[in-house]
Amino acid sequence: MLAHPTHGREAGVHSEANGTYTGYNPLPDPTAWSLSMPGGVAVAARGKVSLLRVSVQPKENRLWVDYAAKPGQDGPEMARDLLVTGLKRRPVVNLNGELTDAIDTVETGGRSAYLVPLFAKLPSPSATPSATTSPSRSSVH
Repeated sequence: MLAHPTHGREAGVHSEANGTYTGYNPLPDPTAWSLSMPGGVAVAARGKVSLLRVSVQPKENRLWVDYAAKPGQDGPEMARDLLVTGLKRRPVVNLNGELTDAIDTVETGGRSAYLVPLFAKLPSPSATPSATTSPSRSSVH
């Protein structure tokens, strides 16, 4: 299990006995980011991300995504979604504290993958998404 930031920036990763894997970018600086888990499940930002925490329960097909960007972090280099590969079916996703069904299915390498949005709705160039309170640690279980 690995969290992969670029340019020597910090990233965190944590696993729990119940099969939950959590990776994060704790810094607001735009960073390329991905998380690889045992069994071939992976989550990768399609662009750079700001503050990010992703928790995954691969066996349950569940993801929790908490994301926030600073004002002005809305350029073309910034990710709008995460690519999730290796799951057996479409995941149930909690985005910034709310369930979302705005998940697209795509084909990659002859297999189904899923695009999970980082925003409930895409920000306009003059607007930046606000952070919401992350679910408590116990809600991930």
